[in-house]
Amino acid sequence: MESKMTKYLLIGSLCVAFVAAQNNTTIAATTTVTTPTTTVKTTIVTTSTTSSGTTATQAPTTSNSTNSSTTQSSTTQPSTTQPSTTTSPITTSAKPEWKTFVVSNGSVDCIILQMNAQFTIKYMDVENKTKDAKFILPHNSSAAVEGNCLNALETITINMYDNAVSMTMRFTNDGNNVALANATVEYNTKDSTVFPNATDVKNSSNGHFDNVQAPVNSYYRCNSAINPTFDDKVSVTITNLKVTAFNQNNKTDDFGGGKETVCLADTQTDNIVPIAVGAALAGLVVIVLIAYLIGRRTNRQGYQSV
Repeated sequence: MESKMTKYLLIGSLCVAFVAAQNNTTIAATTTVTTPTTTVKTTIVTTSTTSSGTTATQAPTTSNSTNSSTTQSSTTQPSTTQPSTTTSPITTSAKPEWKTFVVSNGSVDCIILQMNAQFTIKYMDVENKTKDAKFILPHNSSAAVEGNCLNALETITINMYDNAVSMTMRFTNDGNNVALANATVEYNTKDSTVFPNATDVKNSSNGHFDNVQAPVNSYYRCNSAINPTFDDKVSVTITNLKVTAFNQNNKTDDFGGGKETVCLADTQTDNIVPIAVGAALAGLVVIVLIAYLIGRRTNRQGYQSV
C-alpha cells in the first residue's frame, strides 16, 4: 500500500515539474512590419492662352517615393495644342425706321404721307416666260420723293430701287373733301435686282382708289388693306395709310393738326372687340340664370317630397 502511494507521489511530482518547466520556457516570435511611407507630389495643371487664340495644357506629374528605395520617375506628357476656332458674330439688320414722305410748297408741307406698300408686277424674262416681281416700298433713303402743290390737284411721286419703279399718287380738292383719286405705277425691267433675267422694257399702269377721302383740313387714316385697281400686270396692297393733302400749316408731325377720318374697314374692326365682349357677357348671364332656375326647381321638389 505504501509502495503504491509512493509511486503515485513520484508520478505527481514529475507532472508538476514538467508543467513548471513549460511555464519557464518562452517562445518569442517577433514580427516587425514596416509600412513604406509614400510621398505624393502633385503639380497643378497650368493652362496658358497665346495671342493667336490657342491653348496649351501641361498634364500633372506625380512622384512616388518609398522607404524601400524604390522611386518612380516623373513623367511629363507632351503639350497638346488645340486648333483655334473663330466664330463670326450673327449680324441682324436693324428694323427700318418709319419714313414720312413729304412734298413742300415753300415753308409749308402740302402733302404728308405714311404707308406700307406691297407690289407685285408681272414681266417677261429672256426665256419668254411670265414672272412675278414682288417687292415692298422701302423706308430708307433709297426712296426719293418729288411732287407739286397746286390749287386743284396735288401729286406725290416716290422713286424707288434706283428709279426702276415709281409710284405717283394724285389728290383732288372739291372745296369740301380731299380725295386720293388715282395713281400710276411706272417700272423699267432693266433692273436685275427687282426684275431678274427680264427683257429691257419700260411700262406703266394706271389705277384708281375708291372712297379714300377726308374733309378739308383733316387727315385720313386706314390700317386695313387698300387695293387700288390696276391692270392685270400690276397689283398694289397699301396698309397703315396715313395722309393729308392741301395742308396749309406747319404741323407736319400731326399731319396738319386737323381731325382724323378713319376708314370704314378700321371702324368695323374696332367694333368687333366690344361686340365680342358683350356677346360673351350676355352668354354668361344666360348660363347663370339657367343654372339658378334649375337649382331652385330642384330644391322646391325636395321640399314637396318631405
